[in-house]
Amino acid sequence: MRCIGSLLLILAFSVHAADPPTKRYFPDNPRLVVLYQEDQEDRHGFPNTKRTYKEINERDEARRQEILTLLARGKVRTAQDYFYAAVVFHHGQTNDHYRTASSLAWIAATLDPKRNYLYLSASTWDRMMLKRDQPQWYGVQEKRDEHFKQIGFYAINDTAVTDEERVRFQIKPRARLMAEPDQPARWPPEVTDAASTEHPALKR
Repeated sequence: MRCIGSLLLILAFSVHAADPPTKRYFPDNPRLVVLYQEDQEDRHGFPNTKRTYKEINERDEARRQEILTLLARGKVRTAQDYFYAAVVFHHGQTNDHYRTASSLAWIAATLDPKRNYLYLSASTWDRMMLKRDQPQWYGVQEKRDEHFKQIGFYAINDTAVTDEERVRFQIKPRARLMAEPDQPARWPPEVTDAASTEHPALKR
């Protein structure tokens, strides 16, 4: 797993740094769509899910193993493929799971900078940092009480990223995060993808 995560991280930075490749069009992998849908269905109504945590964890592990097989066979090729694979690994438990999720999400966002892909890239990175007992960068990961009500955010690194970068990744500026501790970090989807000091999130 650690080897896979490291290779994906190298690939993610290679995709980001390289010149735009010659366009080649691949169909999205329908199996990854199914794995993603199963992942979401298992979490429907969380925390009051139909399955036990043990059952969900076992199903998650089976999905992760299948995705590793698809990766090894070159069957994960499109931005959507990488996004769906990242979501599944994002719901892991170990640092290796989160590192792999972060690499997969970054590749998806690099291939196609859609809002969901960018946001997941930030979310997986923050989860990985917290797993390493370090402050998160963007401020996506929320604290919740025993009733699963959001009560704030885990510690945020004040110097890792700028507010302009947060907005680019569909996240509120830090001041707004702190002012709205019971609200999600994600900026509403109706705003533009462009990040600048003129962005409405930066004016409030």
